[in-house]
Order: sequence, then C-alpha cells, then structure tokens
Amino acid sequence: MKRNVFLTILVVVASVQQLLGANYKFLHINSQNGLPHQQVEALAQDAKGNLWIGTRNGLSRYDGYNIYTYYHNDEANSLTHNMVHALLVDKKQRLWVATENGICRYRSKTDDFRCYSQPQGLFWSMTEDNEGNIFFGGMTLCRYNEEKDTIERMTIFGDDWINALDVDNDGRLYVATNTLICHYDKTFTKIMRLPSQYYADFMKGNNVIVPIHFDWKGRLWVGRNGQGAMCIDTKKGTSKVFPPGQISSGFIRCITEDHLHRIWLGTEKGITIIHPDGKIEILQHEYHNIHSLSDNAV
Repeated sequence: MKRNVFLTILVVVASVQQLLGANYKFLHINSQNGLPHQQVEALAQDAKGNLWIGTRNGLSRYDGYNIYTYYHNDEANSLTHNMVHALLVDKKQRLWVATENGICRYRSKTDDFRCYSQPQGLFWSMTEDNEGNIFFGGMTLCRYNEEKDTIERMTIFGDDWINALDVDNDGRLYVATNTLICHYDKTFTKIMRLPSQYYADFMKGNNVIVPIHFDWKGRLWVGRNGQGAMCIDTKKGTSKVFPPGQISSGFIRCITEDHLHRIWLGTEKGITIIHPDGKIEILQHEYHNIHSLSDNAV
C-alpha cells in the first residue's frame, strides 16, 4: 500500500495568542530556505530545539537559522533511503528515522546514522511506551531490543499493514491496521481487539488512512478514513463521531494534542481544532494572508 503525504508544504506554528479569539500565525519553511523537498512527511523536535524535518528527498535539521540535510549515499552510515516517513525523539533523546527501506538512528557524536539491516521495507509509524520500549509499524510491526541493539518483529493479527501506533495512559500499545484496531497487554503476550462496531464501516482493506492518538483523559481519537473523526472512551465503551461536515475534511492525516488539551486534526482541507469545551475552529489557507497555512493539504 502506498502512503499518502502528511504535509504538502511545511508549516510551523509560530505563535498562538489567547485573546478574545486565537490569532494563529504560521512561519513557512520551504525549498527557498534550503528544504530538499516541498512535500514533508514528518516532524520532530529534540532537546536542543532542533526541528527535524523528514521529506520525500532527505532528512533536514533546522536550528532556527540554517537547514542541514542528510541523504542516502554510498557511505556506510548514511540514511538507508531518502524517503522519510516518520520521526521519533525517544526518552533518551535519540532520534529515530523510519524510511522507505528500514529504520535508522541518528548518532549526534559522529553526525551520522546507525541503520538496521533487518527488518527491511517500508515503515511509517513509531511510538514509545512508558517503559521506554520503542515500536515501529509499516509492512510489519517491530520492537527495539535495547540490550542487543536490534529491531525484532512482533506477532500481529494476520498480514495487515500497520497504519498507526500509540500508547494509552496505562502503557498499552495500540495498533491500527488496514482492517482492525487492537492492543497488547503489558507483557506483550496477549492481543485484544477493539470491538469492530467502532471501525467496521470504514476499515475495509487497502489504502486505509486511520491515524490514532490518546489524549490526556485516556480517550482514543481515530481518523475514520474519509468519514471524519471519532473519540472513543475505551473504559466506558462510549464514542462520539465528528462527521466530515463538522470539520475541515473527512480525510484526517494526523492527530495531536497541545498543552491546552485542544485536539488538532491535520486534514486534506486544512486544520481542525477541537477545544475541551466542544468548540471547533477550522484553519485554512487564506490567499491574501502570508501568515496563514501555505496549503490546505496537511
């Protein structure tokens, strides 16, 4: 399955002012600033404040002034592929890079990468649990073995692609595939499926786009593959659907939460912000506003 682009043009929130209404301003970073490709797949920030930008043609590091880019080349410790799908800074401040052909870990002391020969293939989702276990999802599901410095395959239902990963407030790993959502127990010996009533109508096989995210209350947010968003309280067994007409688009690419506990949905037609009180804001490109989104495809 071919993964679609998360961000068409990179935009970074520069400031959010809490007045009578929020004033959202965006700083644009693009190829004119040195970005190697206009299509951005992933973002991560390290403890030094560097913004890491995964693109379709290399990995860039932006320090607030300059952009430095890393590519795949003939050197032994370069990236395994220029197509970068996901980035993760773990609890030990190590940067992990999921590419079109395997996983790499950035080594700041030597300014290069430790790349893992197995497993090969496409990966586009990563997460870390409360114990520091790191997981990778794509063509298969894997976990990092810290002691051996290896990446090992995990058991999963069937042969589905892994679309998204996240960890709930109890430290359990949740996995969204092409056809189901499931979670592991803390020993990783048992796999339990989320009741299909939540997702059977929109998870039906190939090219499924289903990002997942747990908020501070422990509720699971799910992108419904073109049919809006859903918020599930897994403990109470209740859910709420936000249909396409209520948000910027039914196709949701990414979900996150800010320090004010607002849920941000990156969609094909802009950004939707869902406030804790239920208020919904939609941010889109404005032709005459240079501080608006550079493009609606997020």
